This record gives sequence, structure tokens and C-alpha cells, in this order.
Amino acid sequence: MNKKLNPKLLDIAGPSKGTGLPTRTGTVVEILNTGPSSVLIEMTDDEGVLTDLIVSEMQKAEVVWPAPESAPVGEPVPGAEELFEQGLFLLQNGLIAKARATFSEAFRIEPRFAGTLMNLANESATRSAFQVAIFLYRMILDLQPSYRLALENLAITHLNQGVAFARLGVVDKAIEEFNQTLLLQPTGSTLQLCSNNLVAAYTALGIQLSAIKRYQEGMQFFFLAFQLQPSEPMARRNLALSLVAAAASEREGRGIPSNESFKQFILMGLTLSECLNAYGATVASLGQVSDARIILRKAQDVDPFNALAKSNLEIVESREVSTVKSGEVPLDLPLGIMPFETHPASVTVLQ
Repeated sequence: MNKKLNPKLLDIAGPSKGTGLPTRTGTVVEILNTGPSSVLIEMTDDEGVLTDLIVSEMQKAEVVWPAPESAPVGEPVPGAEELFEQGLFLLQNGLIAKARATFSEAFRIEPRFAGTLMNLANESATRSAFQVAIFLYRMILDLQPSYRLALENLAITHLNQGVAFARLGVVDKAIEEFNQTLLLQPTGSTLQLCSNNLVAAYTALGIQLSAIKRYQEGMQFFFLAFQLQPSEPMARRNLALSLVAAAASEREGRGIPSNESFKQFILMGLTLSECLNAYGATVASLGQVSDARIILRKAQDVDPFNALAKSNLEIVESREVSTVKSGEVPLDLPLGIMPFETHPASVTVLQ
């Protein structure tokens, strides 16, 4: 490279060899336009103290080190904070694509602003604006796929939306949300809570179906709950009771079932009295009140302390007296199946 052309201010330069001047270098501090173009070179000692000023013709000066080019003066480049605020403004006005692009640039300059946006999503999730929060979490993850905390909060928000649906009785939507939570592969505590809530939702569906005498369909949901938590005693008991009800709904003929017919349900954790109560309650729901009374009386005889069997028997006997002239009518009696509660989780805020 030719380093003898046009020295600039702040170039490190010196007289060319052959000029008769000592071969020293200094900083170009001024370009002189009088006569032949010349440069004024400031000479300093090792400690930076001025020792001399040399004037050299520009074409005879040799550039030892060129000064770096300064950035061109133009529109100021916005910083990460300004970009982040622009992104929020665009988002609030529905300009999603532009907001995403602006957030992307802000996160590139300063990754911590992804956490700021996540905290805003957390605020929406906390006030039950689940869809807004889910949208924001997904935008963050589109821009920063490895942001594990945002992914965890997204899973928790799907879980909490499921809990909200479950408490409104919209159980099928609740199950959709819980399954979406599982697809996001949450960590231990969230995963366990999601499993618990799914058990609660499946149990609720089973109870709903049993209440309208769709015992076989209800049994399938009790089985799903049991599969999720086979070590949960209540899930096992509920499944066993639903199996008794399904068997009673398909009974042929009349009379009291044998004790042997309940053996498999007793192995699942029920007592004989509980089996008889569930069987009798189901028979009553089918309108066979006289048979139900006999079966429930046996349940009471087997275990006088079975409060549910005692209560059901009292209802049946009272109804028999009041309907002696009008004939038997179906009775809705509890089988002993117990519901589970759903529980929400808390999103994690970045401090």
C-alpha cells in the first residue's frame, strides 16, 4: 500500500527518507494549504510531552499509521431501550410483525430486555389474561428459543387456563390445556401439578357421565385418571366404584349379586359394603328401587358404620313409601366416588 499519499489529521507520519530531516515520526495536527500542500507534524517524547513541530510537504511525508475512519454523521442509531419501547408501542397498536422485528433487534443489542417482556407477560398471566400472556411468551420464544424460563412460564399459563376452564365446568377445554402443558415438557413441580389436574379433570368427566347413567363411558375416564396416578388410592377406589356401577347397569334379572361377584373390586381396595352400596345406588338410578332397597340393606348389614349406605337406604325406603301408588321412579344416589380438586401454579418473575 502506498503510504505517502495525503496524510490526514491524526495520522502518525514523518518526513520521507532522503529529505535530509531526521527519521522521526509524530502526529499530523494540521494540514497547511499555503504554497505546496504541507502538513504540520507534532513531535513528542516518550512521555507525550511536545518537543518539536515539523512542517513537511504532504507528498514528502510518509504515513506510518493511518488514523481510523470516524463514523459518518447521520441519523442516531436507537439503543436497546428505545427499540424495546418502540416494540411495545407497535404491539399495542396491533402491528405484530413490526413489533416482533423491533423486539428482535432490541434483544440482539441487550438480551436482558427479553426478561423485561417476559415479566410483562407474567403480569397478564397473573390477572388471568391468559391468551395475552401466551401470545407474549410465544413471541419471546420465537426470538429466543433457548429462554427456558419463558418456556416454563408458558407451560404454567396453559395449566392455569386449564384450571380456570375446569372450575367453570368446561372440562374438555381444561383437558386440552393440561395436555398442551405436557407438550411443553415442564419441570418437576409443574409436571406433577399438571398430572394432578388431569386426574381431577378426568374424574370430573367420569362423574358427569355417571350422573346421566352413561356408566361405561364414565368408567373410561376413571381409568385414564388411574393410569396417570396408579399409586393414588382415591383414583383406584374411584375406578373400582365405576366398574361396579358399570356392572350394575348391565345386570340381567333381579336379586342380590353374590359376594363372589365383587371379588375383583375388593382386591382394588373396596370393602364388600362399599361394593354393595355402589351397586344398589346404580340399580336405584335405573328405576329398580325395590331391588336397590334389598341390596342397600345388605350393605348396611355387612357394615353398620358405612354412613353412605345408611343414608342411601333411608332415601330409598322413604321414596318407596311416597311412591307406593305411583310406581317406582329412578333415584340419583351417590356411589361414593370422590372428586379431586384442581390447583393453579405461579409464574416465575425475573428479578
